Amino acid sequence: MIDASSRQEIANEGGSSIVSSCSLDWSGAYYNIPILVGLRYALPFQNGISAFAEGNIGYNLRLLSPIQYTERISCLYRGQSISLKMKETLSYAAKGAMAFRLGVGICITEKLSLSAFYYYLGNGDVSSTITADDGEGQPTKMSYQLGTLTPMVITLKLGYNF
Repeated sequence: MIDASSRQEIANEGGSSIVSSCSLDWSGAYYNIPILVGLRYALPFQNGISAFAEGNIGYNLRLLSPIQYTERISCLYRGQSISLKMKETLSYAAKGAMAFRLGVGICITEKLSLSAFYYYLGNGDVSSTITADDGEGQPTKMSYQLGTLTPMVITLKLGYNF
């Protein structure tokens, strides 16, 4: 969990001031659950050493929890206090997508291997909802699409077979 918060005075002139405070809550969960099937081709060398290439294709289920950002702006202008609270929530659609994995490796012995893999885990849309509330009526909501999230992962693996 990562929390960040700050408070700063933006301006202060002749008895008027603007104070901004914000907090960012990065707590949440990010899950990718790939379900893959594939093939492995091994090329044996001498003394139990072999090289291999592997390819997998399947389905990835991505689950992400929202990220929230809150900002409160307070203004004192000619003795009158004005306050505005803004909250932004970044949402990620739970989505399943086509996924694949490609990799190469070497079996050093029958029990020990070293390999590298590239995972492509599909695309997912990212949207944002901003709520602005001045405390004097209905909050204003704005929603918009931010773009696409495309997770890709490179892994290095040292394996031991029992």
